[in-house]
Amino acid sequence: RLADTVLDGDMDTLMREATDLVQVIHKYVKTLESAQRSNKKGDDDDDEDRLELSHMLEDMGMTSASLPISGSAREYHEALARHLADFLRPKLKQVGGMMTLTDAFCFFNRARGTNMISPEDMLAALKMWPELPRLGLSQRDFASGVRVVQDDTILMQPKEILDKLTALSSQFESNGITTLDASKILSLSSAMLTHEQLMAAEQMGFLCRDVTLAGTRFFPNKFRNF
Repeated sequence: RLADTVLDGDMDTLMREATDLVQVIHKYVKTLESAQRSNKKGDDDDDEDRLELSHMLEDMGMTSASLPISGSAREYHEALARHLADFLRPKLKQVGGMMTLTDAFCFFNRARGTNMISPEDMLAALKMWPELPRLGLSQRDFASGVRVVQDDTILMQPKEILDKLTALSSQFESNGITTLDASKILSLSSAMLTHEQLMAAEQMGFLCRDVTLAGTRFFPNKFRNF
């Protein structure tokens, strides 16, 4: 029925049918959960139904909906957190140790094909990173609202970044430094993330910003000494 709808090109009808399907799936999941709680010893038929439903949802790319069947949400998010770390670590090395959360979400879901995760599942998994030992990855929020994931094992420490930006701005004190200048010394491939680092240094009082028609340049903040 859904396939026929797609061929007919009626997207509105398709969305209504998909919504109804998801509601039926969630209702069935709750029914199986209730049956499992009422029969703690377990039933072979119920176990088979739960396993079949779990496989069906996974094939449809709706793994999140089957979480209560295969384990608790916490267990799923912990496994997802480790999976995310393993997947993102080599990609972070390629871009200097930091990328936006949006890019990380797109890269991860693109690799999973139809078995995608929701933004809520990814945020829940990222919140578990600090609880998992030896991952070496973390998320960070800039004052502008930009959220990133970073590899702490290869990314410079905040103090080191401030020292390098301050030294660079002092070296080119007469003309100031641009985002491109800073991206080279910080080894970041993203101009936006380099700009966020410069803005953070400004907010902490280490740099001053001059915005003109020619662009934005950063200078050492001489007022810190007064």
